[in-house]
Amino acid sequence: MADASHTRRAPSSTDGVLLALLAAAWRIPALLAPTHLVFDDGVYGSALLTMRVGNVPFRDVWSPQGPAHLAVLWWFDLVGGRTSWSPRLGPVVAGVVVVLATHSFVLRLVGRVPAIASGVLVALTGSLAWVTGPITGDGPALAWAMVALAGTARLAEQPSTLTGLAVGVAAACALSTKVLVAPVLLFAVAVVAPALRRDAAVRRSLAAAAGSGIVVSAVWWTAFGFSAAWEQSIRYHTATPRIKIGRAHV
Repeated sequence: MADASHTRRAPSSTDGVLLALLAAAWRIPALLAPTHLVFDDGVYGSALLTMRVGNVPFRDVWSPQGPAHLAVLWWFDLVGGRTSWSPRLGPVVAGVVVVLATHSFVLRLVGRVPAIASGVLVALTGSLAWVTGPITGDGPALAWAMVALAGTARLAEQPSTLTGLAVGVAAACALSTKVLVAPVLLFAVAVVAPALRRDAAVRRSLAAAAGSGIVVSAVWWTAFGFSAAWEQSIRYHTATPRIKIGRAHV
């Protein structure tokens, strides 16, 4: 007789395909929009246009996000054929990835029905659509972070070196896109923490994650020059004076 928990958590390819289609369809209007949708959309869209002719992030193109941001957007722009809509392809794909990773995470922890409900809610929520249609760093960073979270949940139950390596790569790409997604990764650590004490295989998998994360982070942060990347993506945010509104600081 099949184990009940395994049956409950068995992934359904049909569920995943339908959720992916829902998330993608919801973002098609933003993908094909003829003009920029938000400020970041125009800024990063212009940056990608200059990168099409050979300009390099941080050296020729100013970027307040991590080094993975424009590099990944450039790759998706290339895959999309460098059309009028291809600069938004990366964020739209990120939206689909967040939905699928959320579904996978909830499925493993709870079950199929809550996982489907969570996937639908995440696919249609306005706050996520706002950062996975226009060209922003938030959506891609969240996608990487959610992949790391879903992978960590898998690692806690089915530890393997390959899963650990994938988790480390995803976590490094998340932080190298936008450091502010760090709380999601801290939650991932909390998910795997109970298994660390009882399972040596989980500890080995997590060590693999740490190793791959360190290596990939080093590659990203040195690819375009560490000093320039740090100044533009970290110091720019920490050193910029905040606007005062009454007694509040924005």
